[in-house]
Amino acid sequence: MADVNKLKLSRRNSKGQLTRTLATIDNLVKDDASDLGILQKYITKAEQQFLNIEVKHSELMDVVEDQTEFETEEKWMAECEKEFVQGILCARRVVDRQSPTPLANQPSLTSSPTTSQRDPTSTVPSQPVSTGTPQTMPISTPQTPPLASRPSTSSAPRMERMKFPKFSGDIRDYKRFKELFNHCAVDLTEIECFFQLTESMTNPKEYNKIKGCINVERAWQVLDECYGDEDKVVDRLLKDLENLKPYENKGNINLPAMSRFVQTLQIFETQAKPWVYLENLIARSC
Repeated sequence: MADVNKLKLSRRNSKGQLTRTLATIDNLVKDDASDLGILQKYITKAEQQFLNIEVKHSELMDVVEDQTEFETEEKWMAECEKEFVQGILCARRVVDRQSPTPLANQPSLTSSPTTSQRDPTSTVPSQPVSTGTPQTMPISTPQTPPLASRPSTSSAPRMERMKFPKFSGDIRDYKRFKELFNHCAVDLTEIECFFQLTESMTNPKEYNKIKGCINVERAWQVLDECYGDEDKVVDRLLKDLENLKPYENKGNINLPAMSRFVQTLQIFETQAKPWVYLENLIARSC
């Protein structure tokens, strides 16, 4: 018990250091005149402090035996991680927004070729050597393009950040959600990607499945086990088709039934496009 209390105290002290660093980052973000270099240093400092908390949390979990206490400590760590990632994401957006855009490719400035670089086959008429006072020839220097012709960093367009997709637990939407999410998260760190993945879960059921995972790779494994089974997708699509009801009865149109009919066909068309789904559907329907 003494070891548990000692580990909790050590982890709490590390959390206090991280909280102070995140508070400083928040003040720098709110101050428009703050130095980006200082802000970047505090971001790095916060990342190192959070990694230290993760190490101490793992050491604590190795000695905790009570299940209720284990879940309580995991919840504490999840809140700590959420606070950290929110602060870091906000700070990184400020850094990305205010950082100067790299200059476009400027035309290379090359001097005129020397005599030794000219075509040796070209003939140059011989000039008589003058015995009088030697004349100084003007030296040709490369001209620097005027400032007006240089690309301006302020006029460079900035792309708006892509919005991450949401997942409601519908097995039919999982494959599309995963592909779109990975496309949007290509520039995120592992910690940022994991936090964004948990935020993309709209229902507590899906959120609770992955919140305790050690990394984003494990989170995807859990989601794949629940929603990535192609046979389950095929079963769901076939069930949707079987449950369709006629939307026309003796010339009368049932608009809600017609709407569900069209929606089901659209979902079927979208999800059944992969050949593996088509093959499974054909095999099931025969």
